[in-house]
Amino acid sequence: MTFIFFAYFLKNVLTIFLVLLYNTNNKTIDCFKTE
Repeated sequence: MTFIFFAYFLKNVLTIFLVLLYNTNNKTIDCFKTE
């Protein structure tokens, strides 16, 4: 039970991390485009 909860928590953290990374990359690309 604890392992399932841990895996679920880890998946959420990984998803949030990927979304933040994707957003950061998009902002960086936008900065390069404007310049």
